[in-house]
Amino acid sequence: MWAREQLAPLRPARVVHVHPVSRWLWKCWDNDRMAAVIDWLQTERGARVVVTSGPATRERDTARAIVALCRTAPLFFDGTLSLAQTAAISAESDGYFGVDTAPMHMAAAVGVPVVALFGPTHPKNWGPWTPLGRVLSKRCVCNDTSANEKCDWSQTRACLAAITAPEVHAALDEMLALRKIGRVPAV
Repeated sequence: MWAREQLAPLRPARVVHVHPVSRWLWKCWDNDRMAAVIDWLQTERGARVVVTSGPATRERDTARAIVALCRTAPLFFDGTLSLAQTAAISAESDGYFGVDTAPMHMAAAVGVPVVALFGPTHPKNWGPWTPLGRVLSKRCVCNDTSANEKCDWSQTRACLAAITAPEVHAALDEMLALRKIGRVPAV
């Protein structure tokens, strides 16, 4: 009920829950690219975006920086939500977009379509457990289980940086065409 009330002013538009940060910032996409995707969702796809972050200071600072880069005004919960409230936001949304983090798993668990960006962790092991999940990932020694090398920080960021905006746009278009598990398709 709480999440439905929070999102009511955004309806009847499609609502996308975006959790752009992880406590481990080396799992995050570039701030300017994330802000550009949020703007693209709102201007080009007519969706409304809800941005969340965890309570850790670095996470909140990064999320604030992303929202500040947006030309549009997403609804922003600045690290203030409980895990239950974050899951409720996902459950009331039409889809989830973000990085490899706990809220991505919660979105998958509540049955919404998920688009997740993966860099240094292997999506085979850590990807969303849902038939409505789409992972964008580039090969990297960090997530290559056959590699004997270890990434340095620049390589980790390079694998995420290799994910392009057109790839993200295509995945999000696919996500927006899906419906939550159990939801009756809109007419």
